[in-house]
Amino acid sequence: MKFDNLKIHYSTNQVPPPFAHQYSLNIAFNGKSLEVGFELNYIHREEISPEEVVAEGFSENDDFKWNGSLNTVWIKDIKDLLNGIDWNSDKELSEFDQNIHHFELKSEYTEREVTLYDHEKVDLVLQEILQAIYETAKIESPLKIEFLKISGPQREKASFTTSFKHRSVSISKNGKTTDIDWMNGKHFMGQLFQPDYVAPPVKPKKNGLYVSFLENQWYQIDKVEAEEGITGLDLKIQEFIQF
Repeated sequence: MKFDNLKIHYSTNQVPPPFAHQYSLNIAFNGKSLEVGFELNYIHREEISPEEVVAEGFSENDDFKWNGSLNTVWIKDIKDLLNGIDWNSDKELSEFDQNIHHFELKSEYTEREVTLYDHEKVDLVLQEILQAIYETAKIESPLKIEFLKISGPQREKASFTTSFKHRSVSISKNGKTTDIDWMNGKHFMGQLFQPDYVAPPVKPKKNGLYVSFLENQWYQIDKVEAEEGITGLDLKIQEFIQF
């Protein structure tokens, strides 16, 4: 679906502070570039104490505002997102809905608007776009995951990097970097984040496969599988990374 200007307003519903928030996303497309205005505000925090806010891992002011250009690799995803929306939806807000998205679209040929509630696919795509904004604004870095395979005296390392800014995925191993299809990379991430990784990290000493999401915090995959009652993750990682 073509668009010249797209405005999206998001707000939480029935979500308590300090988590309750809203954001506005204004996207202008002139055929060559995506110019974006983004503003995030946390709401209802006056209802709780500053100490409660900090205790939940936030700061006293987590609001954020940014204007800039988003990589044009996101144009197709935005158009696909708009094509997948039911612009005639008349669903009403219920007390059980938690996510509210309001869309306003303008193009040379049409003007449309709709409000959607708890639309999972819309929310997932927009979360990816917001991550691209945070990376572009240098608030966050691309996601990098390290892998280590120990077999006797042999240690083999690899890294998996996802950049939402560039909508790209790559694997680095043995001094060589290989680009991976974006959808395949996202599918692999979904498998990798299936466990909760609630057990404490370990020092990699024994034979096995290890993963690290933060520097020097390694999880042994066979232990993760045993603790969380899942199977096959070890083989999926080895197949994808080609250990």
